[in-house]
Amino acid sequence: LRKECEKSHNFVTEKDAECIKGIAAELQRRHDETGILDWLKYAKSEWTFLYEHFKVRPDLLCDGLIVSVKTCAQLDNAHKDAKFKYGLKEAFYRYVLEKVTGKKHDTVFLFFETVAPYQSRLIYVSPETAEYYDQQVEVLIEKATRCLASGKFRGYEANLENGVEVI
Repeated sequence: LRKECEKSHNFVTEKDAECIKGIAAELQRRHDETGILDWLKYAKSEWTFLYEHFKVRPDLLCDGLIVSVKTCAQLDNAHKDAKFKYGLKEAFYRYVLEKVTGKKHDTVFLFFETVAPYQSRLIYVSPETAEYYDQQVEVLIEKATRCLASGKFRGYEANLENGVEVI
């Protein structure tokens, strides 16, 4: 019976359900005034975009804005993680989305703690930070394109391990 139900329904553990309730309450408490809750109602969730050989699937997308949802145990390092762990990946998303839609996109990160009190933090990517990573992605795209055209893949030499997905 469970397998049959799983075909049409999603199941979560009680622990995950408590986490989801906590995150929802935190969103309501902290971000009611920011307007992001209204925005989230109309955001596209996990749509896939393809450009040539490249594919992205942003967490949430609306008119010119990518929201990357991240979870963590504590928010202490959220700002550093947004800048240093995810900067290149998000630049790749912006690149593909601009090629597909013809429109530039900004990025924000919405971090949530996965343990009580389920605090959250909304982090905007500055134009300067975005430009820095956008330039790196353009170099990586050029290298990936050359590899695909030549059939020669040098992997780590070409720096392709940093967020470029070739399908």
